[in-house]
Amino acid sequence: ILRQAKSIQEKYVRPPVTTEFAVMFLPSEGLYAEVLRTPGLAERLQRDFRVTPAGPTVLSALLNSLLMGFMTLAMEKRSGEVWRLLSEVKSEFEAFSKQFTVVEKKFREAQNSLEVMGVKRQRMSRRMNEIDGLSELPDGPEVAGVAEGADALGALPMNPVLNLEDLAGLSAAAEVGDALATETVVEEAAEAKPSEGPTQPN
Repeated sequence: ILRQAKSIQEKYVRPPVTTEFAVMFLPSEGLYAEVLRTPGLAERLQRDFRVTPAGPTVLSALLNSLLMGFMTLAMEKRSGEVWRLLSEVKSEFEAFSKQFTVVEKKFREAQNSLEVMGVKRQRMSRRMNEIDGLSELPDGPEVAGVAEGADALGALPMNPVLNLEDLAGLSAAAEVGDALATETVVEEAAEAKPSEGPTQPN
């Protein structure tokens, strides 16, 4: 038993590549019981050679316990990695929250600017409609007289110094416009007056 334990130690115990202990399988329960009955043999195997004896019945339970221990160590190692990843995600999320706040502020400012521009657009539309209404001049004798007077003024030469003849032409053009306007008003009044019947004798 001691010779086999030493051989197992020399061949298979290579920490940190392997574990710091090994398991020596005893093929019968009688042999395993004999090792346990020998005073100090099991303790010497574990102390001097880092070898743990195991019989057919004990081997399965021993391997399961070792498996659970290794899984626990792996989970602890992974838990450290998980915490590291969580800390990185937390930092990135804080940076994202700051950027989102900035974008939200800019979006609200843009929305307010759009509302102000909409109000100004409506105001300008009303002003343009008023301008369109003013550009439509009414038709009438006064407008016709003014137009003829303007035509007469346009026929005059562009001379910065006006003489008496030019002033006379301007006065005549104005009189023509007034006369035309008066004739038009008289004609409209005559058409609007109802025709009178024959005079009855007294």
